[in-house]
Amino acid sequence: MTAAFVIAVAFMVMTPGPDSLAIADAAVRSRTDGVMIALGAVTGMLVFTVAACTGLGALLVAAPAALDALRIVGGLYLVFVGLTSLRSAVRAPADTEETAPGSPASQRILAPARRFGRDLLVDMTNPKTLVVFVTVVPAFAGPDADYPTLVGHCLFLVVFAAAWFLTVALLAARIGTLGPRSERWTAIVTGGVMCGFGIAILVLDPFVRG
Repeated sequence: MTAAFVIAVAFMVMTPGPDSLAIADAAVRSRTDGVMIALGAVTGMLVFTVAACTGLGALLVAAPAALDALRIVGGLYLVFVGLTSLRSAVRAPADTEETAPGSPASQRILAPARRFGRDLLVDMTNPKTLVVFVTVVPAFAGPDADYPTLVGHCLFLVVFAAAWFLTVALLAARIGTLGPRSERWTAIVTGGVMCGFGIAILVLDPFVRG
């Protein structure tokens, strides 16, 4: 495993993307929610690891219609998640120090299983993640890499991402302790950027065709 691959992994993972934004959006309200979303993202990466190592991912990338379908579904889902976050932020009280049970803000704290499933879908429908595991990682592993080497490179990416996502969750949870205003503005920013990512995937298609 080369230093160039480690640097590339750090750049790809730590650059803000849909997963990091979804984790931050949830963690400012509930650290548990943020951690569950992080676990959902990591699980999605493990699925892509299996796809990359079995050749299923390469078949999907080689089929333009299938990749376009994944791109459209992923883009629409990101816009949906972003709009949901924006709607909740707008409806939530901005000047109260405590969130009353049953209020819009408290209702935004979802069951852990729903948080896990939501970001699993965010990750599984992101064409960028698929392309990274199917093309970028094998390129660093080398054209003659054996199976254990390819798996090792994929798992390194997953472990690095897990550590980074958990760090984002913990940092965002600290921001959440600053009060409802910080939660609201974090939700507005992350929701807006997620909508932007979704629209970019739908319209500009930056991750698939370059």
